[in-house]
Amino acid sequence: SSTDAVCGKRAVSALLGHGEGTACAVSVRELVETAITRSATAVRVTAVQATCQLQLTLSCCRRGEDWLIYAVFLPLPERKESVNALVGALMDAYLPGGFLICTPYPAFSIRFANRAFIAMLGYDSREELLAATQGSVLSCVYPEDMRMVMECAPVRDRSAEPYQISYRMLRKNGSYLWVSQQSQHAQREGEELVFAAYTDITAQKSAEQVISTAMRSYEVSLWEWDLQENSSHQYLRCHRASAFIKDSYTDYPQILLDIGYYHPDSVALARSIWERVRAGVPRVEEILHVYDPATGEYWWESLCYTTLFDRTGKPIRAVGLGRDVTAQRELELERDREAQKYETLVQSLPGGVGIYRLDERITPLYVSDGVARLSGMTREEYFDAI
Repeated sequence: SSTDAVCGKRAVSALLGHGEGTACAVSVRELVETAITRSATAVRVTAVQATCQLQLTLSCCRRGEDWLIYAVFLPLPERKESVNALVGALMDAYLPGGFLICTPYPAFSIRFANRAFIAMLGYDSREELLAATQGSVLSCVYPEDMRMVMECAPVRDRSAEPYQISYRMLRKNGSYLWVSQQSQHAQREGEELVFAAYTDITAQKSAEQVISTAMRSYEVSLWEWDLQENSSHQYLRCHRASAFIKDSYTDYPQILLDIGYYHPDSVALARSIWERVRAGVPRVEEILHVYDPATGEYWWESLCYTTLFDRTGKPIRAVGLGRDVTAQRELELERDREAQKYETLVQSLPGGVGIYRLDERITPLYVSDGVARLSGMTREEYFDAI
């Protein structure tokens, strides 16, 4: 009886008719029409200055010589507008990112938007947002991303599974920001709604763009291979692979053979690479001959897989890095061809040819088969003897 004040959160203050952000301090006797006993109880009360009825759940506990009362306020279901007010207050107060409730495909009419979502798009109020968008969240989608958003959004009654998508949204000033949207379809009072949480990922996307631009100057490809799902996701593509390789595959790496990505002479090597990665080899590097549909010719790709493991040591993913080494590889092959021509010419000469370095001793650098035959030795024996 000596405790006359109840202190509550902002949502409770609003429901009790107090100004926003002020502490709730009212007499317990003014709220509760039933005697408070020193045990947990639940009673219905009518809030002072409020427009709705509340259910007040009380719990009593002792701390030292004092008895404390913990009160939980919940609006009664018969007042729908009060429930919406409480939900809105909670969304504004406790959700760090944007939150939106709208109707499903195809209208996407806005039912609720919290303050963080409104501020994210540069608006000052819900009324301004609704007026500028004509009540539809589709008006906020960047035009170039509209098709992707519509294709990713589940149609009515298709699925209750949550889904995630990243795209650009228009701000009030005409600029755009990148958002990651996590959505869930649900039924509420007989109406199907979409509950969507938004995170601003503009800084992340800008960093990715800078890295992508820098990496493209080195003509590299970067992708991830999920060993458990046999799927892949491409992050970067070098110029020659961009016309052939998609962003993702669900039957990776077999799809690369199916689409003829590798030269027939490199197929066996490609299979060997995949087997080694699946077997848990930490790092696999090879050079393969791959197809360029733009020119109808083949080019050379230096491929490196780095294998990732779970806590038990089981390989679960691999990060692939591909680099266009056509110029270097063709130079090496040209050198090999020239060396082969020289070898053929030397071997055709009568007698033998030897190349030596003169220092403290005579060191053979090259001898033809003729020199070895004249000495009665093989090449290897001749080098060892000299």
